[in-house]
Amino acid sequence: LDNVYNEDLKDRIQGVVSAKFDVNDHLLFTGKSGMDYIIRDGVRHAARGAQAIAAGLGNYAHNTSKSTIWNSDILGTYKTNVVGIGINASLGANYRSEFGSSIGVSGNDEKTPDFYRISNYKNSYSSDYSWKKNVYSFYGLAELSYGGFFYFDATLRNDNSSALPSDNNSYWYHSENASLLFSKLFGIESKWFNMGKLRASYATVGNDTGPYRTQSVYNVNQTPTLDYTVASIPGSLPAIDLKPEHSTSWEVGMELGFFQNRINLDVTYYETLTTDQIMAVPISGTSGFSSKVVN
Repeated sequence: LDNVYNEDLKDRIQGVVSAKFDVNDHLLFTGKSGMDYIIRDGVRHAARGAQAIAAGLGNYAHNTSKSTIWNSDILGTYKTNVVGIGINASLGANYRSEFGSSIGVSGNDEKTPDFYRISNYKNSYSSDYSWKKNVYSFYGLAELSYGGFFYFDATLRNDNSSALPSDNNSYWYHSENASLLFSKLFGIESKWFNMGKLRASYATVGNDTGPYRTQSVYNVNQTPTLDYTVASIPGSLPAIDLKPEHSTSWEVGMELGFFQNRINLDVTYYETLTTDQIMAVPISGTSGFSSKVVN
């Protein structure tokens, strides 16, 4: 164990800036933009001698990566009350950008003991990789309330993802929730029973995938012993007709509170069904690939 080393360092910077503008007592505009920036640096090496590591030759690897997630929202909200019905409606847009890069070196066949730098290895390799993914969205939500005992809210959202084929990169999903405080509606609250609520919800959620799973690309291999360029294909066969996956769920439940909520009872039943789930499944090696991305 003294001859095996593994280090992983991580630096992270997060920041958010926001602003709001009250047009009047009913109309409000808000904007927000946030960044999540991560730098990682990893080093691992093993001394010559252990047959389980690089056939006993010793090895070394040093990898550095950086990634950024930039998330921005703009939202307009209108609040009013019509004949005792509270109305809260919003329209908004979101833009999310993810991008990053990594670079690394590795080697084996140690020349000089206890000197862990890439120049100390007879066989050395390097890698350089970058990625980018963008998603822009439009959404709306509405909340209704009446009498302090009935509440209903609904959402509708459309996402457009660069990680999906152009024919399938736009997808919709929605949710609806309702709750009824029957203890207040029927006036049955007392010292020992202070809250009774029924609730129900239905929702669909869309999801995309990671970048470059729909495109076939080549990797240029490092072959120092050959005088010509060699390229290889990735292990997973891409899906040019990939669709977004969708999860549908519904839930019903009841909440009861006793003795000023010192005792609470919460009962829930729910079901979730996912369709067009995105996954990589094994396929025959005679195809030239080990797996295929499918819905």
